Amino acid sequence: MYRNARRIALSAQFVAGISMLAGIVGVALALVVSNPYTTVIPPLLAAGAGLGYAVRTASIETTIERLDPRLVLAAYCLVAAGAIALYGANGYSRPIEVHALVLVLYLVTVLGAFALESPRLGFGLVVTTGVVHRGMVYYASAIQIGMDALYHNRVAEAIAAAESMAPLATSKYWYAPVYHLLTASGAEAMGVSARHAAFVLVTVVSTVVVAGAVFLLLDRVWGPTVGLVGATVLLAADKVIFATIHTTPTTIGVALFALLLCCTEWYIETRSRAVGALLFVALAGLVGTHQLSLFVAVVTLNAYLLGSLFWSGTLDRTVGGIQALLLVAFLLQASITRYNGPAGDAPSFILVTGTWITNELTGLLDGATSRASARLPADAAAALSGADALSWVQVLGTGLLFALAVTGAVYWLAQRDGDDGRIAFSLGVGVVTTSVFVFVLPMVGVSAFLSGRWTTFLYVLLAVLSAPAIVALLSRARSAPHSIAAIALVCLLVGAPYLVVMTGNGAGAPDDPLLDESPSAGRLGTTAQEASLYRFTVDSAADETLVVADFSAWQVLSRYYDHPTARYATAYETPGTTFDGETLVVYRGYADTNHASYYVRYEGTRYRVYGDLPGPYARDSIVYTNGEDRLAWRVES
Repeated sequence: MYRNARRIALSAQFVAGISMLAGIVGVALALVVSNPYTTVIPPLLAAGAGLGYAVRTASIETTIERLDPRLVLAAYCLVAAGAIALYGANGYSRPIEVHALVLVLYLVTVLGAFALESPRLGFGLVVTTGVVHRGMVYYASAIQIGMDALYHNRVAEAIAAAESMAPLATSKYWYAPVYHLLTASGAEAMGVSARHAAFVLVTVVSTVVVAGAVFLLLDRVWGPTVGLVGATVLLAADKVIFATIHTTPTTIGVALFALLLCCTEWYIETRSRAVGALLFVALAGLVGTHQLSLFVAVVTLNAYLLGSLFWSGTLDRTVGGIQALLLVAFLLQASITRYNGPAGDAPSFILVTGTWITNELTGLLDGATSRASARLPADAAAALSGADALSWVQVLGTGLLFALAVTGAVYWLAQRDGDDGRIAFSLGVGVVTTSVFVFVLPMVGVSAFLSGRWTTFLYVLLAVLSAPAIVALLSRARSAPHSIAAIALVCLLVGAPYLVVMTGNGAGAPDDPLLDESPSAGRLGTTAQEASLYRFTVDSAADETLVVADFSAWQVLSRYYDHPTARYATAYETPGTTFDGETLVVYRGYADTNHASYYVRYEGTRYRVYGDLPGPYARDSIVYTNGEDRLAWRVES
């Protein structure tokens, strides 16, 4: 009975059926819990299952005979040069024309995967596309993008100046200092700021590592063309773009996770000592980089390995040994880490986080969660953060990636067996497990696991599964009677929407989103005029004067300039801020849009919202303006 159940569970038909069922259940759930995720992802899951079943017998063609590789290389160089030149001509900003050329660059990169005989050259194009794209986003802002990135790079510069780890003495990163030491040493060695050093040593290197890991994992099963397509799909994904732009320990953590996934699979197959040593080094690097990334990797890789054990139907000592090593690494890091560093007075990291998680799970069982039950009135001129401030367009890229991954999983299991099939099944188990942390737990009010940080790790698994689906769809289109029209249709219905939403939404274009219809999809980049406003604020604010700003301005003032700043907070019933005394209120011109974020207090609860920042008021005195950006002096009683 066990063997029959296992045989059914490992079949392509079962995976297609269970994915279809999950999609239908999700559509039904959307009637009860309606948000962009439940609206977009479930029907695309069902569509992906149906598409996978339809193409399960298609053969993969990895070359296009009529495509001249010299023409592809010439087109690539022309498009890349045009994008860079236009970017520079527009003052290092990205108008819609630059977005369009970057999209074309990704499409030409995929063509190169089919046309070029050299996998190394093809991989070079993939990495170059990713780095050029990221470089444009990274330097489109006068000040680096991202709250955590500003903090970590400021600490790295402090470490370089102090020539010691003293700046981390009150932080949990004392026990995981790889990012800070790497960036600090790079800044010293290259004689540049931490921002530039982080781009070279974190953004560029992590781009190469994640792309290389996906390529190598797919190359062994499907060949270099599918590997190159998978790497391109991953580098074009919104959360991956954001993770490599927002340089933090998580950026390195994702790269090491991808490397660990590749090494784990290699070691299971080869038992090579060299691969085992690389696996150990990658795990040690992850232990020294980021506690949360290590936890995500341990959970996801253990799920992958459990899937491998279920596929084989036997207890494998090698798989068990890797699982034990992962658990020991996590317990070691968690046990030695103190939440506020060696100089702080907080208890151990595992005690703090364990208490937090236990309280949330206990509250869930008792029927009380961290999700606020109250809501702002319907006439409120702002949208609550979270699902209310999110649109389906911002989620569409994730939904398309899920659909392609399901299609790829069904196709993979139908076309491959043995170790090759095991990889697909194990990846699927990893996807399901990680999705619980990303989607299910937040839905029921459990936020302790920081679900948003898991999505980038999930994308690595989804990209690996999606690659054979894309190549299979293109191969099926090539065999159609009107092949050119069929290929164009696949690109129009699959490739173009994926690239547009992934590279143009709030996460994929944080410097200035092309698709900014959602309140939460606001510009995180800083203009030169805003930088001047911040500099004036820091220079002119007296010690006793409170500086107040919207969330984006607050993170720059507090994390980059290290200036004490409060986030704008107001009461729903009365205008003005909830602060008493003299305040300097920062009003960016961009804060007049629905993308500004601040706090509103209503019926005793404080909510983070998106909307036009209230004010300035007639009683305010404008002490600085450069046109759109203003600094207002306000006295609250």
